[in-house]
Amino acid sequence: MIALLKYYIKKRLYVIGILSSITIIIALILSSGGYIYEYDRYYDEINNEIVKMAQNCPIELYAFIAAVLVLIIPIFEFSFKMKKVSIDEFYKYPIKREKLYMVKYILGLIEILIPLTVYFLFTFLDIAFKEHLFDLGSYVIFYLISIPVVFSTYSIFTFIYAKCNTIYDGLINLTFIQFFFVAIIYMITEIVTYEGVCLLSPDSGCWMYYSYFFVYSPITRLAAYGTEYMGQSSYVLESPLSNTDIASIISIIFFFILGVVALILLIFNLKKDKSENSMDISSSWFSYKVMLPTFIVVLSYISTQSASGIFVSLLVAVSGYIGYTIYRRTFKIKLCDVITIASSLLFGVGIGVIVWLSF
Repeated sequence: MIALLKYYIKKRLYVIGILSSITIIIALILSSGGYIYEYDRYYDEINNEIVKMAQNCPIELYAFIAAVLVLIIPIFEFSFKMKKVSIDEFYKYPIKREKLYMVKYILGLIEILIPLTVYFLFTFLDIAFKEHLFDLGSYVIFYLISIPVVFSTYSIFTFIYAKCNTIYDGLINLTFIQFFFVAIIYMITEIVTYEGVCLLSPDSGCWMYYSYFFVYSPITRLAAYGTEYMGQSSYVLESPLSNTDIASIISIIFFFILGVVALILLIFNLKKDKSENSMDISSSWFSYKVMLPTFIVVLSYISTQSASGIFVSLLVAVSGYIGYTIYRRTFKIKLCDVITIASSLLFGVGIGVIVWLSF
């Protein structure tokens, strides 16, 4: 396994080099105007003084680069299993399949972390040797915390993509998973909300609960906090822990646990994959089978909250049919798909009616 990993690292050095070079170019563009010359002035009413808050913070671009890499690297590394020629070539290695997937996973993680580390070191040193208003200690803390966050997001995307049998199924399901947890949490929070007041947390409302459950939420939330602390915003430094902060922490912990589970499933579940499944219908339970019914339920529930409920429900049914035609690759979908669409639609509408009658 170690020998195979070393082989692939040598083979991928040019990729790592290109990605690292791009991050340095981005860092150079960011720092071209300097740092001390870019800041916001605002009046601090508490301390009765004018405060300068640093701008050109490198964290936002760090988060953007991370978000791009955790999405494209799984596609780059695991598309081999979606072509019969390449998958046969990979499976001929005298190594257990789970170890092969572990090698590909680690290789992808290296291709993400090295460019991010290069960007971090370059911007850190660039700022340190210039006059600036930043708190560099906060930058170091952000970088260290970002590693497990990047790991979890990468693991989730890798598992979802690798469980598909074609590239376009993989891309579709990568889109689905981004909104999957948001849809579920949204429906739950809507059910426990009455006239705009969240029954779980009357003081704050429910909006925060689902808005922090995009798969990218941990990266974006961590970047937002890192930017504020690195820029030494007095508001953030002096503020007590709020419901928004708690929601962010829960989001990061939730997706980290999910990332660990995704990695375990990737290694021990995919070893059962057969090469003949390549380019076949993606019938995994982590793909269309679960995601399509879930979205139909949520959308049909939302339709009951609309004045044009019947029309919206019809659109949901049509959308469900289109989803299953993509899944089956034919306009003639199976009877079980029709039953699933109908039952999911009725279930969502039923919940919506029950909630409406209850309130």
